[in-house]
Amino acid sequence: MLTITFLPNLKQHLFVIKLFACLPLEWDGVSGSITLNKSRVRETIMKCEMLVQLTHAILQVVMTNFSPYSDGAKLQSVAITGIFVTGIFVRWNWPIDRSPSELINCMLHFERTLLKDHAYKKCHVDHLMSLVLPDPCYPLAEAGKDSYSFPVLIIFLSIFDTFMFLNGTVSGGYYITHVLISGSVSLWNYIRIFKAWSLNPSVTPTFLLKSYKNLRVLEAINNNCVRARILPALVVDLPAIQLASGYVCIKLHTTMSLPAIACFGLIYWDVIIFTTAMFTASSRVYTKSGELLA
Repeated sequence: MLTITFLPNLKQHLFVIKLFACLPLEWDGVSGSITLNKSRVRETIMKCEMLVQLTHAILQVVMTNFSPYSDGAKLQSVAITGIFVTGIFVRWNWPIDRSPSELINCMLHFERTLLKDHAYKKCHVDHLMSLVLPDPCYPLAEAGKDSYSFPVLIIFLSIFDTFMFLNGTVSGGYYITHVLISGSVSLWNYIRIFKAWSLNPSVTPTFLLKSYKNLRVLEAINNNCVRARILPALVVDLPAIQLASGYVCIKLHTTMSLPAIACFGLIYWDVIIFTTAMFTASSRVYTKSGELLA
């Protein structure tokens, strides 16, 4: 469930989001929910970051396509650029659509009110997500750094590239990990719990009806969040990132350094884990819902 598997990492993630002004969100310890930070200064900083990140991603795509580097080097750039583009797509229209954060708040309220006395047992997707929730840091490939004769320029470009990568992964990771995947996994767990309640004669029909209504509301909010922006971006970007990073690791490992191999290997396996968790949880929600209504 969200409060057991994802909440500790969600609080840490929101702390980093607030620290770097990636999104206008923060954790409110008093209410135990996600709140909107209405600071004009933070909003201005965030909009400037998004504009710079968009410009940076466009330049990456254009310069990668027309650069004189080999096809192998371009594929390495495609894997990194795909992460940038994914982060931009899933966070772009945050002023219009704030339902992802409301979805998390509704799930937290649902678990605290109706599931507070339930003894929860983790499913295998919960254990799978523990491999990627700590957010491992990918070392960025400093392509072409030998062409620069000034160490100050190398340091500046490395810091700038790292900040852009951090901004994209932190903001995009919030929607991917804590909205899409945690929403699907939590709904799957709720359906499992509701099915167990329906077979328990000690549970009253009134309580079952109330729980079912709340479950339907959560499902509707989750579908609205996922279908509008998150899933279309991931359907296009995740396979491209996986293919590019996998090809680089298999075909170019003899010409790459060990840190570079580790970098693209982490990207490849993280994409596989995210994709597996996403489709496994979504398919389970669909099948278990059908079994529950049958």
